[in-house]
Amino acid sequence: MTAALQSWWQALSPRERWLVGIAGALAALIFGWFLILRPLQSGLIDARAAHGIALDRHAAITARVAMLREIDRSPRASNPAAVSLIATQVAAEAGLPLSRNDAVGDTRTNIAIAAARAPAALALIATLEDAGVIATDVSLRRNGDGTVALTTTLERPR
Repeated sequence: MTAALQSWWQALSPRERWLVGIAGALAALIFGWFLILRPLQSGLIDARAAHGIALDRHAAITARVAMLREIDRSPRASNPAAVSLIATQVAAEAGLPLSRNDAVGDTRTNIAIAAARAPAALALIATLEDAGVIATDVSLRRNGDGTVALTTTLERPR
């Protein structure tokens, strides 16, 4: 094969050799461009876009973590009233009637709500926590009418 190419090359005139050489160089440049450089450029552009998205996500997550840490550091409002009174007041403000409110001293109570929408029941727990009361042993059970029954123990942290 190389002997055939050598004999073909030797049969060409100097001018034809220049033209074939230039055509070969141009073909090598075109193939190099489409087979090597274009895929590399495309990959680099995709990598930069993915990196930008990753940076945006990182910034958003960092901001959320900082916000959560700030919430954890902020002092909760301390209410000197009995926990059972706080629970009654917060539930009444939320429009959720308590079916049970069994006080265990001033720092602990067991409450129950027979029927409430799930978001409202969870918002009640969040409001109680904002008032300085911690909800433990939370139980949500689905009722047949699409509401939930909530039972929980509320205590004031020491």
